[in-house]
Amino acid sequence: MTVSLTVFSEWESMLTSYGWLLNNFITELLFSSGIVLIAIVITLFSTRHTATATSEPADMPTVQKKLEVKAAIVVAVLLFAFFPMFKISEITVLNLRSHCEHQPSRAQTPFVSNQVKQELKELSDLRIPVLWAFLHKLGAGIIYQVATSLDCFTDWTDIETVVRTNKIRDPALVHEYSLFVSKCYRQARYHYQTQGLGNHTNLPDSDDLAYIGSHYYLNTRGYYRDFLLPVRLARWQPNWVRSCYAWWQGEGPNAGLKSVLFNQAIEQLSAAETNAISSRGGAQYQDAVIEAMLKSNPPDWQSLGPAGSQPVDGSVPNQGDVSEQISSALSQSYFLQQLAIYVQPILLLALYLLVPLLLLSSRLSIAGVLRYSAYFLSIQAIPLIYLLATALDAQVIDNLYDGLSLESADFGRLITAYTFTYFPIALFGLVFLSLVQIAKKSDL
Repeated sequence: MTVSLTVFSEWESMLTSYGWLLNNFITELLFSSGIVLIAIVITLFSTRHTATATSEPADMPTVQKKLEVKAAIVVAVLLFAFFPMFKISEITVLNLRSHCEHQPSRAQTPFVSNQVKQELKELSDLRIPVLWAFLHKLGAGIIYQVATSLDCFTDWTDIETVVRTNKIRDPALVHEYSLFVSKCYRQARYHYQTQGLGNHTNLPDSDDLAYIGSHYYLNTRGYYRDFLLPVRLARWQPNWVRSCYAWWQGEGPNAGLKSVLFNQAIEQLSAAETNAISSRGGAQYQDAVIEAMLKSNPPDWQSLGPAGSQPVDGSVPNQGDVSEQISSALSQSYFLQQLAIYVQPILLLALYLLVPLLLLSSRLSIAGVLRYSAYFLSIQAIPLIYLLATALDAQVIDNLYDGLSLESADFGRLITAYTFTYFPIALFGLVFLSLVQIAKKSDL
């Protein structure tokens, strides 16, 4: 008899193959060495001794019946949960987001070389016990059906984390960005602190002032539009920059610094994710994405000219605030999800190869089978739990915070971020404890 298994990554496929290969080796070793026979004798003898010690002489038929039931249970456990009877014909890798190909998942797993894949295909005598084959197909089927029934969504937490951690890799762009901060932003900020604070009737938003592409500096007389620059840019034709406004927005065929920074910020995103950002609000979202990236790329204030024109305390752009705490929380959620994708197949591999030893240690009882079935189903459900949390997270952010909302971070968003950081862990614990409690209710 043959059976095919379903997994959700090449990484899981490789570890599943190795797990059952080691399981087959350990099982054969236990049978050939006689350890299994010794364990059966000890289990039956212990059952008979316990039943005899707690029964009257007149109850010997009952003792005999209990011994027969225990023997039947041992045989059933050996046949269906211990001995690998089904041959694994293939291990199929499925895509959990197959119905949303235009919005691919960013989840990455370790690279599996073609040589390793070929070696795994040559494992022609890989076998699996009936019970574990059933549980594997049942769990994988449930995961796939739930995952493919979810509406397609944009994972804003994922996008936000990637953008916030994206470094400016082009040295020429780093130089231009620092030059803009020195020639434009710092001068505008200094000018505002010395001149603009007198106007108490129309104070700009502090978050806008902390952004080098500040709308206030761009659209208020006496700032970016009026700053004349003795600056040349090699990428401009002609290469003379006329004003900070033109430098940021662009002039004629020359791309502005805003456009160049935006392209740098989204270079690690897929086309679908880039389109999702662009569709949210045009220039407003471009500013949000650029500002997010610049939080990981603060300017080198020590190298930007005389200290006399440097902003006073509290005016350094992108300094730590609530949005930084949100960024930290979202990063935790993102990296915990990546960690789960890496670790879950390793935990399953350990369970596969330890199944024979675990069942022997439980004296081949139904309670032991149920307990280790709970372990298996709980570990197998980890990616599904994170997928559900991600879908809920994306829906909440989309409905309450209009997508990224990097420019309007607040404590409500912070609470949401931390909730969905630890929600999958709590849900996994609940599933695991519930299944273990089911196993403990069994007296067999």
